[in-house]
Amino acid sequence: MQLDPEISAMNETLDALKTLDNGQRKRVVDWITARYRLTEVSKFQTPEEEKQTEAVDIVQPIEIPIVRRRGRKPGPKKAGGDPDEKDIKNYETVLDLFSESSVKKVGPKILLMSAYLQEKLKFEEISSFDINSRLKRIKHGVTNISSAINGLMKKKPQLLTEIEKPGEDGNSSRRKFRVTEEGLKLAKTFLK
Repeated sequence: MQLDPEISAMNETLDALKTLDNGQRKRVVDWITARYRLTEVSKFQTPEEEKQTEAVDIVQPIEIPIVRRRGRKPGPKKAGGDPDEKDIKNYETVLDLFSESSVKKVGPKILLMSAYLQEKLKFEEISSFDINSRLKRIKHGVTNISSAINGLMKKKPQLLTEIEKPGEDGNSSRRKFRVTEEGLKLAKTFLK
C-alpha cells in the first residue's frame, strides 16, 4: 500500500527532526520555509511556546475588579470635635461596622448593634428581636438577649432605655428600646 506523497514527506520529516533539539528544529523549518519561499507558513514554535499560545487563544483574559475595603471612615468634623472621630453612620453595612470594631463580649455587641440600628438605619424603637436577628446573620448571636439588655439598662449611666413596656398599647408583646447619648458615645469607642 502506497501512502500519499504528502503523508510520506511528513513522516520522513518527523523521523529526521526527532533527534534534534528545538533550536535545531527551528533552524531546519526556517531553512525549508526560505528555500521553498513559503509565505503562508505559520511561525515555528517550540512545544512550550505552543502551550502558551494555545492557552492565550483558548482562555480569554478576565477582568478582575478592584475590591476596596469598606469600613472605617472618619466621621464628619464637628465644631471643636476630633476630625478622626469614628461615626457609626459612615459604615455601609453592619458587617463592615463589626469587622472594624473591637467587640467580643455580649453587652458591647448588643450596644453596637442597637446604635447601628438607631443611627444608621433610623429605627425609632428597637426590639430584642431586631438586635439579635441581625447579630445572628453576622455570626454574633446572643443566647439570652433579654438578660444582657437588662444589664445595659442597669448600668450607670444608663446605656439603653426602655420606651415601651409590653402590653401598654394593648397589642405589643415585645419590649422597645432606644440607645441613650451615653450609650452612643460608648459604642463609638468600640471602633478601632
